[in-house]
Amino acid sequence: MLSRRQEELIRGRGGVVLIRGAAGLGKSTLLAEAEAMARRRGARAYHGASAVAGQSLPLGPLLDALMDTDDPPVDAAVLRELSGSADRRYWLLRELEESLERAAMAGPMAIGLDDIQWADAATLNAITVLPRRLVSHPILWLFVVRSGELAPPAQLAVARVREENADILTLGPLSEDAVGDVIRDVLGGEPDDRLRGFIDRVGGQPLWLVDLLRGLRDEGIVTLDAGVARLMGDAIPRRLLESVNDQLARLSPEVRDGLQMASVLGRRFSLEELAALMDRSPAALVDAVREALASGLIIEAGDQLRFRHDLIREAIESGLPSPVQRSLQRRALDVMLDYGAVSSDVATLVMQVARPGDEHAIDLLRRATVEIGRVAPSVAAPLSRRLVQLTPADDPRWSQRVVDTVDLLVHSGQAAEAQKLIAESAPRMADHAAEAAARMTLGSLELQYGPSGCADQCAKGLRLPGLPIPLRIALLSMRASALEMLGQVVAAGECAQQAAAEARDSGIPFADVVTFPARALVAFDLGDWRAALELADAGVNNAVHADVPARRAWMFDAWKALILVGLGKFDDALTLINAGARSAEQEGISANLRVWSMLRFRTTLGLGRLADASAEAEAAMDLSEEISEGGRGYINHLASYALCCVAIHSGDAAGLAAARRAAAEMERVPAAEGRAGRLAAWMTAKVDAAQGDFSRLTRLDVAMLDPLINGVPNVSSPRRYADQPELVRILLASGRQEDADAVAERLATAATRDPEFPFLQAASMHASALVANDYTLADEAVARYEGCQEPILRASALEDAGRLRPEDQRDDAVARLDAALDLFTDVGAIRDAARVRSLLRQRGIRRSAVIAVSSPRWPELSASEVAVVKLVATGDQPRGGRATLSVPAYGQRPPATDLRETRHPLAGGAGAPDSTARSRVTAMERIAPALGRGPKPRSTVSPCPPTGFRKRASADCP
Repeated sequence: MLSRRQEELIRGRGGVVLIRGAAGLGKSTLLAEAEAMARRRGARAYHGASAVAGQSLPLGPLLDALMDTDDPPVDAAVLRELSGSADRRYWLLRELEESLERAAMAGPMAIGLDDIQWADAATLNAITVLPRRLVSHPILWLFVVRSGELAPPAQLAVARVREENADILTLGPLSEDAVGDVIRDVLGGEPDDRLRGFIDRVGGQPLWLVDLLRGLRDEGIVTLDAGVARLMGDAIPRRLLESVNDQLARLSPEVRDGLQMASVLGRRFSLEELAALMDRSPAALVDAVREALASGLIIEAGDQLRFRHDLIREAIESGLPSPVQRSLQRRALDVMLDYGAVSSDVATLVMQVARPGDEHAIDLLRRATVEIGRVAPSVAAPLSRRLVQLTPADDPRWSQRVVDTVDLLVHSGQAAEAQKLIAESAPRMADHAAEAAARMTLGSLELQYGPSGCADQCAKGLRLPGLPIPLRIALLSMRASALEMLGQVVAAGECAQQAAAEARDSGIPFADVVTFPARALVAFDLGDWRAALELADAGVNNAVHADVPARRAWMFDAWKALILVGLGKFDDALTLINAGARSAEQEGISANLRVWSMLRFRTTLGLGRLADASAEAEAAMDLSEEISEGGRGYINHLASYALCCVAIHSGDAAGLAAARRAAAEMERVPAAEGRAGRLAAWMTAKVDAAQGDFSRLTRLDVAMLDPLINGVPNVSSPRRYADQPELVRILLASGRQEDADAVAERLATAATRDPEFPFLQAASMHASALVANDYTLADEAVARYEGCQEPILRASALEDAGRLRPEDQRDDAVARLDAALDLFTDVGAIRDAARVRSLLRQRGIRRSAVIAVSSPRWPELSASEVAVVKLVATGDQPRGGRATLSVPAYGQRPPATDLRETRHPLAGGAGAPDSTARSRVTAMERIAPALGRGPKPRSTVSPCPPTGFRKRASADCP
């Protein structure tokens, strides 16, 4: 596998290899050999590694790899300058991307990172983002990870690396059968389940396995009864520890003592730190270090030293008596700080060292939590959790530390952990305001899953006595938002009005700021969209004055973007979404990223960017936590609906089946979650109609399908006025003329009541054209859709304007059908395009399906993209750029040679692009100069907001 990847690298193709295995199986050695192979083949190789004590240093392992070399591919001065900026993580990642891109154009590269299970959050993000963005460049990424010991962030990163078409190389501990053979040989019988579980802790490593088994046998920790070996205790055999001591015994006492001291400093350490810990001068340790290096237990790592493998360090450290170990850890902490380590750099060690009553360590842990929490809430959350554990419940600071921990958990998207902490802490909280604040903060995250959970948390908070007025107003406002999302508009309005009244009566400046989002939602649902937009604007403009806990979770700009989506103002919404996603990425707030992803897939779906909508919807679902409704919930329901729409337009049979399953799950959602059942019914109706099955549609209550029966479409629901013509079409196809007439009439009433709502008149005309079979009304709908940003809506109206025309208006019909076909084809709506071609054939016109054939030289580009690059580069008109192929029968999927339908290995839905948008832009800019007079490669990257997801929207750059 490694040889194949190395050969492909020299031929110009990059890739990812993930080396997995338990400690002590030679992963690091294999990585070093892979890097050496790359050098022998003429590639440049760079090596870095993560360490336990360095988990809080952003991008440390990657920067070590790229800068600790004679030919660094990055500019250290630029990185140092960027590291001082407020949004350093974002720009550092961008600079690394650009630098590697330039370096790879000069020749192939191999970048190896060892022990990524200990990497910091920024590094974990980088190793999932950079290989994807640089997929078209000759860079071989080699990642080593210890299996079975991963924290959740590392688990997520490894999962995403695996999905990047990575080769997985798992080093072989002994197989289960082989372990069984060794057990029988040493113990003379079959192990029982408990013993087998205990033995499995050594992970099949031959040396440790044999030492463990002999120790268990010789020390009487196992018994043999009727051929079954049973474990009698949980003590680790002395023999296992002695085998490590045997290695140390071969060394001089000074080296042995030095290694034991060094084991407390972590895997990497400097000579100065070790000398300070041992109360020696660095010069006095030169000979001892040489001996340790010769033994192979430690190796050089730039200007530092490190243990060859952390298993050696762990074994050496475990041989220290517990009191000695804690004392040395405490001393090591002081040494690291004395040598300039900031609190965040030693946070992991602090968490181990700190004990109740150790005020110095607890204060250091608090400072590390605050410092890291500003940029990496997910890293700071476990530190803050430990801080709560170390603080006595009667300490006046305990309640606030609980609130701070909930805040970090919420911002890092850990809803389940936040729920658990509140449940554990609420009975002991004497500070009612702190408890209410924690519940409201959790509620802000529960909005993404079950709005009823948010409403309940806010209600519990409001029942607590003696709350500050601003906190009560915030609780009422958030509860109003949750009720609106549940479809309880009247109750939401009452709650929002109460919040506004209390803010007004309080006389506190800007007390009403937090009421604006909820009032905007209610105003929209009551038909006053101008007021909704004004309130949303007021919220964004005054957000800095909001006096609420966890203000970053309120996302005033996201609520405004939601209003804009409801009004069909997608370009304006996308501007807010891009800025919000960029900010969330820079601040490391994964919970907010999921909200922006939801808004993005709703926006891109409206804009007809089906592949982007599918990618974002899948990314949002990937980030969900296993809490309410089995990990589904509000955003996942919206994502399922978006994927359903994409599958219908693209004709993806697998996507339609997935949509049907998702709708069935949504039907089982408790009634308390409001509109899930109605959304499920609408999804099922759409899928049935797409597949020509109207048996259920003839019996389904129209109230489950038409949101106008209960008023207007709620802004937080994916249902919109624009859906009504499709509902009319489905009802007519199922023989329900009266229901179709009623739907069209309700839509006309809404259009009369609010004649200036964007494109509502167009939707009404469109629905009326369908029920009346009147092409003139369809033409009117087409005219009123002028300026609409939704190409699929315009195409649908054009299709009906052509379809409904009589035979004697053949040319007019063909013109409209051709216009619809172009729109459907441009957005990749393959099924819709096939339907229009069928209508054209009925008029005697045959239009062949366009097949986008990518360039063999630049496979990341489609034919149309190559044509554009050539046109820009040479100024010539493209000739013969469209290949044709007949399309299968209606309802079947066309061949997967059209880029719009070809699936990338990373994509789960139809229409997903075969590479990321970033790699396409990079490739187009790279090849244009080679074709003639095109633009030169750029020296700076346009600040396109990274979403942190597997796939990104392709046209989101400003």
